[in-house]
Amino acid sequence: MTHLRLTRQQIETMVGLSYESAPREACGLLTGQDEQVQCVLVAENIAADRGRYEINPEQLGGMLASMKQDGRDLLGIWHSHPGADARPSSTDSSQAFYPQTVYVIISVPREGNPRNFGPVLSGLGIDYAGDPGPAVLRGHLCTEAGGGWREVPLLT
Repeated sequence: MTHLRLTRQQIETMVGLSYESAPREACGLLTGQDEQVQCVLVAENIAADRGRYEINPEQLGGMLASMKQDGRDLLGIWHSHPGADARPSSTDSSQAFYPQTVYVIISVPREGNPRNFGPVLSGLGIDYAGDPGPAVLRGHLCTEAGGGWREVPLLT
């Protein structure tokens, strides 16, 4: 995969949920075809540690089955990093179970929901400038199980 294409509304959904969930991580799946995201699916984070994410396994199974039934592919897994960089952590690497999938990581301030925000394209990611601080989205292709990573462009 060379890039991932998302709509502004899809990005705003992930960013909004990331701010709302802070200081816990928000998470979900990105499904679609041919590098074009068609659906942003929101998952329940059942991780006991608020600085991690773990998608409810039953919910994950249902999401994957529904995706296949609808003819969509798993393009990405998204989650937030409240108060941390939009790059894979060591935990992300150890739990990278889907090679050739883009992991979209959204960095948001640890606390607070912005009054308004808007996108600014920035290198390979998308920055959302707002108050109390910017959210940054970056895409990372998992090249091998266990966390080989290559940054990929997120396009709108």
